[in-house]
Amino acid sequence: MLQFNFKKILISRGIDKPYNYLTEAGFSSRLATIITKSEMRTMRLDTLERLCELLNCTPNDLLEWHPAAGDINNEKHALFAIRAKDPEQTVRLTKMLNDIPLDKLKEVEEFIKEQQQREE
Repeated sequence: MLQFNFKKILISRGIDKPYNYLTEAGFSSRLATIITKSEMRTMRLDTLERLCELLNCTPNDLLEWHPAAGDINNEKHALFAIRAKDPEQTVRLTKMLNDIPLDKLKEVEEFIKEQQQREE
């Protein structure tokens, strides 16, 4: 089953008050509540696009596939690219970055910049 996973992207972007963040970005309080509580079942494409622009992500970053018994069991199938992974991975990375001593953050920043330049 395909599901939205807003929590992962919000955590990875360091957004600790998602409701406030979304309403300040122009989303209605109702929609911000639905997203924050992970109760979103459907979404209009223009809303999906706005979220992707705001969070600098793709729709694949917001979707996860949770295979059920009897679902496609072919690792070469395209859905496996968005299969649900370890939900704590993003949290661990964020905590790790928060624990890095301030004098080492510059090194991490330079490493990330180098990686981004290689991708361009």
